Amino acid sequence: MLKQERFELRLDQATIDRLDGWRRQQDEAVSRAEAVRRLVDVGLEVTSGKPITFSDGEKLLLLMMSDVYKKLKIDTGFDPDFLDKVISGGHLWAINWHYNDIISSDIDSEVIVNEVSSILSMWSLIEVTLAELSADDQDKFAIQSAQFGLRPKFPGFDGNNEGKHHRVAKLMVDDLGRFDTFTGRSLNSHTPMIDSYRKMLSLFKTLRHNKVGWRPSVDQIIQLLQAQIGR
Repeated sequence: MLKQERFELRLDQATIDRLDGWRRQQDEAVSRAEAVRRLVDVGLEVTSGKPITFSDGEKLLLLMMSDVYKKLKIDTGFDPDFLDKVISGGHLWAINWHYNDIISSDIDSEVIVNEVSSILSMWSLIEVTLAELSADDQDKFAIQSAQFGLRPKFPGFDGNNEGKHHRVAKLMVDDLGRFDTFTGRSLNSHTPMIDSYRKMLSLFKTLRHNKVGWRPSVDQIIQLLQAQIGR
């Protein structure tokens, strides 16, 4: 794509740190400028609000299905008569308006999905490693990290302020069967946590540095936990 116009952008340090963290997650080296371009593309795609569209064949199938539902008196929460009217009349926008609480045009961004996956991976490894510490390491952890408790667990994401992260995490754990360390948990921290996780994640990736089969030592776990509070 030809870049024809120069655009100056000033960011605060916290945003730059988040941008650099995202760059490090990519499979290839990405400059800050290229990272911003990619994130802008993702943001525009996610917020484009594309309307519902159907081909003529899909419209015919939906109308036929609507007739079947009416004859069999199947109740699914959708009104067959209403759907007949809007599909036949070409008023497809009305489907979004009428069923906006059922049909979501909101799409999970790849950035959030990757970030949630990385955070769950990090915390899963922390919890599994803590559960298998030797007696000496347990004593060391208890002394140096008393403020975090003997067996700190992943708090989750704030369901109100970090709703997208929370919903993606629940989907990964409850519906996709990933990260079974967290099975059965609400994963709702009831307080914003994402900034703390990003601090931990930045250090985590430095410590791991693509080492196959790597597990953090007790000292490294202490470092990670302290990183979330800026130590």
